[in-house]
Amino acid sequence: RGGLAMRTTRTRRERRMIWNNTLWWLAVLAAISGTRAETSGDIKTYYVNGRANIDARLAMESHFAGFEGLQRVAAVDAMRESDLENAIDKARCATKRAWPRSFYVDDGVKKLSSQYMAALSTSLSHLTAIYKAFDDGAEVALILEDDAAPDLMPTWANNLEEFALTLPYDWTVVQLSAIGSQQEVKELFSDWQRLRSKTPKYTLHTLPKSTRNLASTQAYLISRRGMKQLVKAYRAPRNGKINLCAATCVEFEDCILADGVGLDANYRIATPPLFVPRAKNNGDNDSTRQMLYSWAASLSLTQGKAANVRMDVSMIHSVLDEALKLPHELTVNSLRKHFNYHCKFSHGGGARCALKQSALFNQNPPKVVTNSETAGADDAAPESSLGRVQLSNTFDGLGFTSVPFVAMYIIAAIASTMFVGAFMYTKKLHDKERVPILPEGLVQTM
Repeated sequence: RGGLAMRTTRTRRERRMIWNNTLWWLAVLAAISGTRAETSGDIKTYYVNGRANIDARLAMESHFAGFEGLQRVAAVDAMRESDLENAIDKARCATKRAWPRSFYVDDGVKKLSSQYMAALSTSLSHLTAIYKAFDDGAEVALILEDDAAPDLMPTWANNLEEFALTLPYDWTVVQLSAIGSQQEVKELFSDWQRLRSKTPKYTLHTLPKSTRNLASTQAYLISRRGMKQLVKAYRAPRNGKINLCAATCVEFEDCILADGVGLDANYRIATPPLFVPRAKNNGDNDSTRQMLYSWAASLSLTQGKAANVRMDVSMIHSVLDEALKLPHELTVNSLRKHFNYHCKFSHGGGARCALKQSALFNQNPPKVVTNSETAGADDAAPESSLGRVQLSNTFDGLGFTSVPFVAMYIIAAIASTMFVGAFMYTKKLHDKERVPILPEGLVQTM
């Protein structure tokens, strides 16, 4: 009976250990699953479109026909009093004098000027679209302006639903479109290249927006969490209209969106951007567009193994333009298929239109120098958001042959010599006073 009791106790103890281990693993799995964003159903798509932009509306309906729940949101025209009456809560923001200033007031943008009213129209239109998505119960919404085009879709590795699952659990907004200076694109690309080498399978789909100056509200994802924050910040609970006077400035991206959700790690930017504003003018923006197309195309054609922003993308533009005319063929990860099709029917196929392997090289980022290394660096060196970029190995700091160092060496040498001399002298005196101890049985002869 004693042995049976011992076996019973041992069995209960083993069962308890198994149960505890099971609970521990369940907790671990729950924690792991909680680090990823959750999406309930498909992403709903909304695009902002003005009354007179009929051609843009037809293009959007054609290009984005395959996107789930595509809905048009009428743009708010701030020059029309009826639109302002329907959009702005007059109880909280009664007069135009109480409206917020422009973010660019120091650049001469005055209240009620044409540029100010255009920014106001953009802000009211985007908030209207976000409130529409919120009222529809959308967990994730894609907000588009009516000049957006999914021509980069063949370069995407995944669809937007799969893309959303890679985001942090607490994400609020992901900027999908970007435009800016060449230097700003280089910094984003370099930061991405440095960090993606530390991620599984070199996949890094977003980075924190932070203070990056790459701007565009042409396309972005917003989560339910982000919608709630904007509703809380700018929506009047009494009538559901926009409390414009709660904004710190009239611009949507610079203040309303950034202040509403916060420029923290949950506000992201896609890497590479999934949309690029189509060229409307020459200059630096056109060069920036070429860099962004190169980034997306090189990454897609090498299946994520390499990327650069230096590719000649003239043929890539032709390939993507043709793909855009076939919405039913516009699918993710299909750039190579469209490229081969373009080669065959436009250039006869074969090696004459094949991309050179040199165009698909991996562009490594500049080395980031630590704070200790930058102590004597040139102040004019270009900056990266991760640190100062090293352009030279020269260092103009304090030399080892300067007067302070020489004096220090001399003092150290003198101190060392005195210490060694004192030690040897003491040892010699001690040896003279020692009495030798002989083995037992031996007699010392004097």
